Amino acid sequence: MAAAAASQDESTIHINCAGQLTFSGGQQRQLVQIFSKENILLLSQRAKVLNISGHQRAVKYYGVNIPVLELPDFMPGIIFKLDSSCAIHSDRYQDSIPGRYQAMLQAQKICKEQKFDRLIVPSCALIQIDGLSIAIGAEQKMQLKDKQQTEGLYQGPGLETIAEQLTRFIFSMEGRFSDVKWDNIPLTESAVGLQVALVDLEPSGLEEYHNVKSALCGWNNENGYGQPTPGLVRCLPRYADVIHSTAQQYSSLDFQEDLAAVCNKARKIVERQQNLEAEYQRQGITLATPAISMEWFEAWQPPEDEGIDKNQLRLAVQDINAVVARQGEQQTSLVYAREWRFTMDDYTSDSNKQRNINNNRFIIFLLLEQLENSGTKILAEKEAKDFDVHLRRHVGQYDKIVQFGAPVPS
Repeated sequence: MAAAAASQDESTIHINCAGQLTFSGGQQRQLVQIFSKENILLLSQRAKVLNISGHQRAVKYYGVNIPVLELPDFMPGIIFKLDSSCAIHSDRYQDSIPGRYQAMLQAQKICKEQKFDRLIVPSCALIQIDGLSIAIGAEQKMQLKDKQQTEGLYQGPGLETIAEQLTRFIFSMEGRFSDVKWDNIPLTESAVGLQVALVDLEPSGLEEYHNVKSALCGWNNENGYGQPTPGLVRCLPRYADVIHSTAQQYSSLDFQEDLAAVCNKARKIVERQQNLEAEYQRQGITLATPAISMEWFEAWQPPEDEGIDKNQLRLAVQDINAVVARQGEQQTSLVYAREWRFTMDDYTSDSNKQRNINNNRFIIFLLLEQLENSGTKILAEKEAKDFDVHLRRHVGQYDKIVQFGAPVPS
């Protein structure tokens, strides 16, 4: 552990940095300024800028449970994590940055000893500053696939080794890697091919769901913050057989029935996805195929008694096509690319919800029903959850998941 001193408010403040990331004396003085008591308060409130040495510095945040942030124009390439006392839900959320740091060191040791060459743990450091009651974690930023890209790639071929190594890693960590969802197992390109970045390891024994069962089977669909935590099987349903057979090699496996049930459901979901993908390919659909043909739309005659403003509806259809086109640019999975959440609820927010779509949503639903003749499927809440669609995007009581088939009804 190295120690350096920095001056602030005419007093000497010591900063201790332990780990694999090194900070020069100048950088350590900057860290003292960045994580002053005043700035810690601002960070807990997710302030977009910090005043550092008289300059306004932008802050970029990741996640919601604890402050995870980057200062891209000041100290780029480093991700900082603050302790649980700075969390938005600090009254509900128990965490320990020192515990996470120790978990990362343990993970690095396991990956090295067991030769998990497809798993990578970022270089890390633990920062402690005199006068602060919290610790600060620092991790090397990695070039990662985004969530949508990761989801799509995990549905593709050739990841048997990754599935096996992740399963063995989960058992080896004994509950210190339980929040298994796409965000926490992002993929990155490397010389050996795709690797998994392990970016969210837990301190040991803080919660009852920090265990191997939660890591493989999920946290009963909810992690306490309204977001599903699928578990490894449901993140990689195509590799349920690999995960299941690997897990059975461990004597500590004491949830055979639960794991078998999750794996059986995964197999059915994969079968349905493969059938849907085959149908899309039979229809000649690609990632670039529009959701709704504008040529068909112009020829479509809406019911006269509905009082439909076709000019307004045209704008909404163009917005739907734009949303699906963006998904096609981001996704490798044809099924996921053509899957769109359509909300019928005034009070539901959606990143895909455009004004033209919102203003015409009841008319759009009539239009979508016409497309069901061409293989477009409209799933209600229960159906979406049966197929685990809710793990990829929120599905509310009044929402519909539209899986666009051919753009022109047959």
